Amino acid sequence: MNKIILTNENIEEVIGKQMDNVATSAEIEALASWRQSSSENETYYQHLIQVNGWYTGMQYHKIDIDNAWKSVTQKIHKKERKNQAPQKIKLWSYLGYAASFLLIIGTVWQLLLPSLTQTDTNDAEHYATNHSPIDYQLKDGSIVRLSANSAMSKHGDGDRSFSFSGSANFDVIHDDAHPFTVHMDDIIVKDLGTVFDIIAQPSSDTIFVKVTEGIVQFYTSKDKGIMLEHGEEGMYIKSKNQFFKRSIDTKNQFLSIVFNDATFGDVIDHLAYSFRKNIDLENENIRQCNITVDFTKAPYSIVKEIIEETLAVTIESRNNTLVINGNGCN
Repeated sequence: MNKIILTNENIEEVIGKQMDNVATSAEIEALASWRQSSSENETYYQHLIQVNGWYTGMQYHKIDIDNAWKSVTQKIHKKERKNQAPQKIKLWSYLGYAASFLLIIGTVWQLLLPSLTQTDTNDAEHYATNHSPIDYQLKDGSIVRLSANSAMSKHGDGDRSFSFSGSANFDVIHDDAHPFTVHMDDIIVKDLGTVFDIIAQPSSDTIFVKVTEGIVQFYTSKDKGIMLEHGEEGMYIKSKNQFFKRSIDTKNQFLSIVFNDATFGDVIDHLAYSFRKNIDLENENIRQCNITVDFTKAPYSIVKEIIEETLAVTIESRNNTLVINGNGCN
């Protein structure tokens, strides 16, 4: 039996042959040895298997799935294995460098945070931030942590009723006689003894509410909406007048749904909800593209790769927003 030597040039081909059940016994043996030689090799192998799993059976109008798969593997090959010896793929080395860099940034941020945030009161009942988050103490003692580029102002005649846009954390002093309410046009969040987060960007079709303590009512002036308790998260899609609720699982964010000839507009709603992101489409025509795909507990990295390849778009993460750009099916 001829011995197979795996190189940077043939490793994807051998893995692909194994997935198609056409690999020879020599290739299977060589691949098993290659996987066992380092944790980096095994991680790379599992990633290719995972990506292929979500491509299997996927269909899309005028999309060549084989070419899409080939493109993904080429990207992985270039990014994670460029100029590497066959037995020592440095995927996690790059991630290690990135983690170290983020750790340094995080340390600097912690040192600078006191100068970037402040606790303040505002007699005019108008609160706003520019490029840095700010903590505000309201007249009733409640604390609002406004994220960058967010604003809140008094709403109507109530002392504890506010109009809001942006992203913020609310630590509310509960008062049964004087409910604390947050208004995003016709959408309302009412405190029932609570610490909660709201994401309501003006350009987004989706509003998110996450409750970390107590209970809130999430509703509109025409719909009683939903009740959210500690450990639950809600989403409201304005264009559809629909509420969704689920338990919070911040450690395992994934998309788990089957799309059968669905419009990308429907996919966007689930993307936003699953990954807790707002969606910004630079080309609104992409909403009308059709897609059929089975995402079963698919992490963001896999969803991103498949959508980019099949719809011919790019997805960029900016703060808490996924910016999607491209011509799509057009």
